[in-house]
Amino acid sequence: MLNKVRRATSVSSIVVRLLVSTVAVTAVLLLVLLAAASANTEFFDRYYQWLYTANIAVALIFMGIVAVLVVVIITRLRKGKFGTRLLAKLAFFFALVGVVPGGIIYIVSYQFVSRSIESWFDVNVETVPGDAVMVRDLEFIYCPWHQWGFELATGTTTVKPEWSIRTYPVRIVGNDVLVMA
Repeated sequence: MLNKVRRATSVSSIVVRLLVSTVAVTAVLLLVLLAAASANTEFFDRYYQWLYTANIAVALIFMGIVAVLVVVIITRLRKGKFGTRLLAKLAFFFALVGVVPGGIIYIVSYQFVSRSIESWFDVNVETVPGDAVMVRDLEFIYCPWHQWGFELATGTTTVKPEWSIRTYPVRIVGNDVLVMA
């Protein structure tokens, strides 16, 4: 009888370890793919749906494992097994330590994205972008942050020609300047 209990415990322990290891390896693989996709937008565009689906699948697997472990703890509590209350408290505090910082990071990140980055793209067309200074008969525009001059006709800079800015055809109609974008 004791051998059957040991065998059942041993098999369940192996299954849990195998599941956790598989999920951990998959999570690391997804993290590597996410890093590669962040550096290469074409890769990200091509495999976005797959990455999204894989991340949802891993999250569901993790939630399933957590649900099974919660059921195990509840079952142990009902049976009155020794040490289960301490195990439940430790599990609760570990979950709290894992979830609360993640939630705070999410809230702060959301606030940053919704308030800061949105204002970067809120361009007032009636002023020169970035408070740039135009000199020499409107041939150059200077960035106030970097002090780099950009030629208006071509968008090139002498500092780093590969970092040129985009130019657009312009027509002047009366007092209006029309930008063809």
